[in-house]
Amino acid sequence: QLAESFDEMTGGVKLQSRQILWEAWTGHEGGTVVGPTRGGGVSAFWRMTGLLSQSMKGKPPANAHGGGWSYFEIGSLLDHRYRVDIRSEMNAMTTVGAFDAVVFRVMHGWMEIEEITRDRLVEAIDLSYELLGAK
Repeated sequence: QLAESFDEMTGGVKLQSRQILWEAWTGHEGGTVVGPTRGGGVSAFWRMTGLLSQSMKGKPPANAHGGGWSYFEIGSLLDHRYRVDIRSEMNAMTTVGAFDAVVFRVMHGWMEIEEITRDRLVEAIDLSYELLGAK
C-alpha cells in the first residue's frame, strides 16, 4: 500500500504513467515505475523484505525471509523506457538510467532486530549508489 500511495502522490494514476515491472508473487507488485512524474523525472518502488546487501545477491526475492535481489530487478528499473511528456504528441522516449535518491523503509517485521545495524545500513546506502546511481 505504501508504494501505491507514493506512486499516486507522484502522479502515476492521474498521468496514467504508472507501470508494474514485475510481481513479487501473483497479484502483488514487486517493482513499479512512475514516469514521468508530476514535474518530470521518475519514481520507482522495489519491494524488498530486508536491507539491500551484497550477501543477498542471487537469493530468492521478496517474500523470502530476508529478501534477495538480482540484476533482473536492477535492469528492469534502470532500463525502463518512458515518455518524457505524456501530454505531448511527440512521443519522445527516455530511459531511467540512474536514480538521484533512494528512500529505504527498514522492513523490521521481516528482519531480526540484531540484523538492523549501522554497518548494514551503510552497506545498503553504498550498494544503492553502486547499483542504482543514487547519490
